[in-house]
Amino acid sequence: MEDIKDEFEIDLILVDAITWPEYFKAEQLGVPCVNMQVIPLLVNSKNTAPFGLGLIPGSNVLTKLRDRVLTAITNFLFRDMLKLANQKRALFGLPPFNKEFKFISNAMFSIPDKNLYMTVPSFEYPRTDLPNTIEYIGPVMRAPDPDFIEPDWWSDLHGDKVVILVNQGTMISDISDLILPTIEALKAEDYLIIAVPVNQHIDDLPKNVRTSDFIPFGNILPYVDVFVTNAGYGGVHMALAEGIPIVAAGEQDDKMEIAARIEWSGCGINLRSKSPKSIKIGQAVKQVLENASYTNNAYRLKKEIISYDPVTLACDAVEKELSLQTRVSV
Repeated sequence: MEDIKDEFEIDLILVDAITWPEYFKAEQLGVPCVNMQVIPLLVNSKNTAPFGLGLIPGSNVLTKLRDRVLTAITNFLFRDMLKLANQKRALFGLPPFNKEFKFISNAMFSIPDKNLYMTVPSFEYPRTDLPNTIEYIGPVMRAPDPDFIEPDWWSDLHGDKVVILVNQGTMISDISDLILPTIEALKAEDYLIIAVPVNQHIDDLPKNVRTSDFIPFGNILPYVDVFVTNAGYGGVHMALAEGIPIVAAGEQDDKMEIAARIEWSGCGINLRSKSPKSIKIGQAVKQVLENASYTNNAYRLKKEIISYDPVTLACDAVEKELSLQTRVSV
């Protein structure tokens, strides 16, 4: 960054979800900062439980009290991170954060002029204390890949069977977490099971299962009736953009929070484990298929998602901040 600013005049800094030092650099240089978020909203609120616990917001006196107590504990446990952040701010010649900030993420997200969240309001918890810098722009969708070479079983998707897609992301290679239990759970059902990614041999593969090491979501999702997933942010939003209900088995990183939002928004079932038992998966898939509310809520989110143009909204936000900066400079 130092080399770049010496060679070019920086007008705006655009950063991803947790590249926090660049926030300080933008503040130091006095230029706008726009933050692109591809994870759930990472700020503590009086209306929610702390991020990272996978708890949906309290709805009664006891659960609301639970949320307030957990938030206070979280703020206390992470107080040293605020002290560290203030030490780093001093290196940039910046004053410490205002004492009103009790949690590190709330302080950090007060710096960017815009925090652009790639989701829709109905998939995020409502907050009465939502910072005014936060704007929902909708998720970026991937079109079908015209160069994708369809496997020889692709025509099976055009039949009359219910199609279940099971995917546990590209970073988790142990298919025993979710893919194998899903196959075991549904092998006797009259469904077509598509398991991706699978780049290893599976002994005694059931007749109703098809596997591949890779299939673009844009190509496969239009055929899918239920999505069994480890709750990655991108895959979940792509499924919802097709109106597909979800069975979520997320526990790592931000995935428990995404799974909790699936539960809260009513578009699917949260299994609350990254390695659920086959019986739980089977019961959840049947429940989603038999209870129309899950599909109805997924379709409701689909209508909201397709009403957003994230690329245009992101560009408009950047251009607005540049315009404001130019007017201030003049």
